[in-house]
Amino acid sequence: MTTEKRPAGPAVAARPGPISGIEELEQVAEQELSRQKQCKNRLYVCMGTACQSCHSDKLLASLTAEVKARGLEDEYQVTPGGCQGNCAEAPLITVQPEGNMYHYVAPEDSGAILDSLAGTETPERLKCDSQSQFFTGQKRVVT
Repeated sequence: MTTEKRPAGPAVAARPGPISGIEELEQVAEQELSRQKQCKNRLYVCMGTACQSCHSDKLLASLTAEVKARGLEDEYQVTPGGCQGNCAEAPLITVQPEGNMYHYVAPEDSGAILDSLAGTETPERLKCDSQSQFFTGQKRVVT
């Protein structure tokens, strides 16, 4: 079996093998929540089918590298995420805890995304209105 490699963020020991029961699942969940609380922001790069077809894997790599280059691994956790619901505007990034969403993001936009999180203005072309009718009309089953 392989061990899981975690993206940027405070280090957590990789755990080999499948989870063996509810107690272990609860322990893993508690560790993950603790790790998430240590970060100022969590950046979820969509890895749904549409986003992957628009090279979200390259975006994930670029954003992870930019966080590392700036020495921000303890402040920003970059991680792959599930479908974010607006495939037509792929690739997407959602930032938690604020809930900000960015669309049509290219790998070369990684610096601008991090700059916007540090307080500079987000380029208009990257802003995605997650409160639009498109999103508010959806029933989210998994978040």
